[in-house]
Amino acid sequence: MKEDKDIKTAAETEKEREMYAICFGILALCLISLLLLASKTSTFSILKGTPTGAVVTDGGLFKDDDAVDYVDYANLSFDNITQELAMSALLQAEKDMQEMQEAGFGVAWVNDTLTEAKKYFEGENYTALLKQIAAINDTKKREKSEELLVNAQKKIGIPVDYARVLESAKAISRRKLRAYEIKDMIRASELRINDFEKTGLDSKPLFGILSKAEAEFKEERFDDAIALLNGIEPKIDEIKSENTLVKIIYRSGKETITGFVKEHYIAIIITMLMFGISFVLSYNRIMVKLLDKKVKDMNIEKEVLGELIRKAQDDYFSKGAVAKQAYEIKLGEYKKRLLQINEQLPVVQAKLDKMLKMKRVV
Repeated sequence: MKEDKDIKTAAETEKEREMYAICFGILALCLISLLLLASKTSTFSILKGTPTGAVVTDGGLFKDDDAVDYVDYANLSFDNITQELAMSALLQAEKDMQEMQEAGFGVAWVNDTLTEAKKYFEGENYTALLKQIAAINDTKKREKSEELLVNAQKKIGIPVDYARVLESAKAISRRKLRAYEIKDMIRASELRINDFEKTGLDSKPLFGILSKAEAEFKEERFDDAIALLNGIEPKIDEIKSENTLVKIIYRSGKETITGFVKEHYIAIIITMLMFGISFVLSYNRIMVKLLDKKVKDMNIEKEVLGELIRKAQDDYFSKGAVAKQAYEIKLGEYKKRLLQINEQLPVVQAKLDKMLKMKRVV
């Protein structure tokens, strides 16, 4: 029994060793695969991003970003700038401009700055030369083409200045970030105004400022847009203050008037009664004068119309100075007005007579 037990224990130990061996083998394969993958990724990262296939990686200046090496301007020294770094900066600037276009931002300033930067890289043939170099598959030939590109720059007459290239590319990068910041400010201001509108106060001036800011931003006048957006919150405070002042004045005036009425209500009642009596007496006198004047005016107009009718008849029948059509038009207008006066005059005269007979007229 003891021998069988020892044999069984030895067999189990052997199986355990085999299991350990298999596990260690699997771990070793995984480790080797990870190392190969990391090495391949690193190589790919180095080879991609620029037409030359070479990328400056010392100090962690770049990071992988859609086949274009992103230049970290915050940690970048402008001393001893290489051609590869300048080219990467130009490519990144072009990508920034494309991104701004897709976001709906204006890119006139960015385009002008990028065009100027290209001149300091190799003159005015940047785009054509860049495409030619990118099309070369052989690394040595591509590097040789870069040397020819630099030599061509010297012949053009515009000095190579990679620092100027990086400065322009950095300015474009800042411009893009600033555009996104202003866009966020516009959205935040819009939400703020919408919330303020719910208070019931006048928000039209605020929407006017926001509209102007959006127009300035669209025209790429970033400083003016920011100044307008920064003025929205003070304008809100101003509107609130004005509304508070109006409420204070209204409340103060209301309390003052209420107190005055309570204190002098007897004198106020007497004054109102006297004013009412005076108004009634004055009303009758005024109406008499108005009606009397209207009657006189209508009588005068009636006499004038009679004279005009007689003159028109004389001009047409006796003198023949007026055409028949003109005579009929004039005569029709005069008679029409005369008819209106004859209809209104008795009514006005009756009102006048009634007012004169009232005992309240002094």
